[in-house]
Amino acid sequence: QESGRVEEVYLEAGAMVKKGDPILKLSNPDLEIKVMDQEANFFEQLNRLENTRINLKQNAINLQANLLEMEQSVRKERDAFDLKKIQFERGFISERAFDAAQEDYEFWLKRRDFAAQSAQQDSLSRRALLAASSTTEDRLRANLDAAKLGLENLTLRAPVTGQLTSLIAEIGEQKTKGQRFGQVDVLDGFKVRAGIDEFYITRINRGQKGTFPLGGVDFALSIRHVYPEVSEGQFDVDLEFVGQHPENVRRGQTLQIRLELGDLSEALLLERGG
Repeated sequence: QESGRVEEVYLEAGAMVKKGDPILKLSNPDLEIKVMDQEANFFEQLNRLENTRINLKQNAINLQANLLEMEQSVRKERDAFDLKKIQFERGFISERAFDAAQEDYEFWLKRRDFAAQSAQQDSLSRRALLAASSTTEDRLRANLDAAKLGLENLTLRAPVTGQLTSLIAEIGEQKTKGQRFGQVDVLDGFKVRAGIDEFYITRINRGQKGTFPLGGVDFALSIRHVYPEVSEGQFDVDLEFVGQHPENVRRGQTLQIRLELGDLSEALLLERGG
């Protein structure tokens, strides 16, 4: 998935591998520098987001402290107003002094209400900004993880468990993205493809049985798919192993298969003359 120069080759062709085993490693300095730059940018952006969160929290604390001071001032002004009211009703102070006390009390009430509204509005804005900062952080992390995944892709790993039957890679060789390196065969997943003379095309059906000898043991096969296309007088069929399958069979190996076209019967064989 990434281009680069072959730096290390861990296995050779013919080795048995498990899914995820490293096979070879590429080096790509440009990609490494790109990831380092992206990582540095990530931490820079992360620091900015953290500073923003700290400022938001500090601002919320300041607003709450201001609101507490407003509440305390309102209580003091209310007590002073209640006292002035009693004094005014008993004729100890003038109406002007009473009105001044009432105006001060109402002023602090309005300031308290304004501080409460500001704190509530700040709380809503802070929640939105914190949610946005979390989304931004998640996006930055996802971008960084995607960039790091590119570095991980420089190590080619076995996609399945099987045998590394071919590997085309020399140390120092430059490889491009999408280029083929080799092949891993799944040893318990072989099938056999056979070419049959078109004379038998009407007598070959899915599910027919066949056998072949290998290492002194007869193994059974069953036709899984019949290809209807005829090329150069032959058509192809795919056969799968039935029951026991040979452990020493390899891709590209030629087998001589005996295919049963029908039930056993007696027949008279004649020499084929001119």
